[in-house]
Amino acid sequence: VSEVQMYLTELTRLSGGESLGYQRLIAQEHEKGKNHNAADYARQALPYIVYAPKLGNVIFDTFLSCGLLEDAEQPFQKIAHCKLLPKEKLMRLRSKLASAKSQAALDLQKFQCALQEARKAYDICPELEQALLYARLMILQNQSRQARKLLEKTWKETPDPKIIDLYFTTYDVLDSFAKYQMVEKLVQENSSHPTSLLARARAAMTAELWGVARSHLQEYQGHYP
Repeated sequence: VSEVQMYLTELTRLSGGESLGYQRLIAQEHEKGKNHNAADYARQALPYIVYAPKLGNVIFDTFLSCGLLEDAEQPFQKIAHCKLLPKEKLMRLRSKLASAKSQAALDLQKFQCALQEARKAYDICPELEQALLYARLMILQNQSRQARKLLEKTWKETPDPKIIDLYFTTYDVLDSFAKYQMVEKLVQENSSHPTSLLARARAAMTAELWGVARSHLQEYQGHYP
């Protein structure tokens, strides 16, 4: 490993070899579990982002994984300024940064700040993980009705079992039959999707609605043998 590190360090000193050398040095430190060493290499590699957009992503992700959010702003700004990535990919990076800031604020129990950053992340990139974070923070801020609507919209676009338990927390305590009814409400806009059919069947089984569960499973089998 030490010899590989020596060769990679030499590579970073060669014109045209900097990007490859730093990418591999950063990866090597991650593999050894030395994330802050990886962050040190990422700082050294910052000037070479302009030659390699992939290196910019590696540096950005390295800073995020270490919780160095201010440092993560640097590669993001450089990538944006030099127009190294398509707009869609740049927006994904911006959303990831906002999500990380939201989680950091949540860890410090700064709930309003966490909610603002989560909203920003979702507005930029309205996908599953951003929606779950945003909904969770709305629930913590006693905005259960808004969170419920967001989760229903998310299920319509991206059905996923992670949504269900969070959806239940937007209501007061539910018994198993009430939970079945809530699942039916959640999936109503996308009720024949395979994930919806399995969710309905599981909720029906938990409520001991055996005939209903069987009908959902038979529909599932008919569409997805």
